[in-house]
Amino acid sequence: MPDRPVVVRPEVPVKIPEGHEALFFVSIPVWVRIVVDNIKETVLCEEPSIALSNTWFGDTMSGELCYSLRTKARRQIVDTAPKPHRVVCPVRILNTTKSQLDVDRFCVHVEYLNIYKGTKRLWTNEVRINFQGEDAVSKIDYAQKQPEYEDADEIISKARTVWKKTLLKKSLGTFKLLTGF
Repeated sequence: MPDRPVVVRPEVPVKIPEGHEALFFVSIPVWVRIVVDNIKETVLCEEPSIALSNTWFGDTMSGELCYSLRTKARRQIVDTAPKPHRVVCPVRILNTTKSQLDVDRFCVHVEYLNIYKGTKRLWTNEVRINFQGEDAVSKIDYAQKQPEYEDADEIISKARTVWKKTLLKKSLGTFKLLTGF
């Protein structure tokens, strides 16, 4: 997976009513890593399969440098030919607030994702973003099991960082959050 979080926009802006959820499928380019020893994993080289643009996610004080994905998050799996240099990441966004959530873009911390081999595509474990309000951080969980798609049960690449607990971060961005309007 990339060495920084990725920011993605939905194919069309999505509105999630209070108490509901939406499932997105994000196509992320993989990185190629050449290692000398499988036990110590001495990394000789690491390169992205596609060059990604830099972007900033969050406000000026607590934001972070991320990669911007050119592909859009889709609500369903597109039945096109799978690409060997891309992995599909299921992202479930839950709106636990008392108001509608406008999803304009979101950030995925890919360093916690394993890569699994499916029958047609590469997959990651599922990401769950629990939106708790515009002024609050989101609760983010990374499933610790294989995805429920295409019998993807064989791990072909482990996560860069071992997942230990729930992450509390800003993960959703809207025009209002970014501009203050």
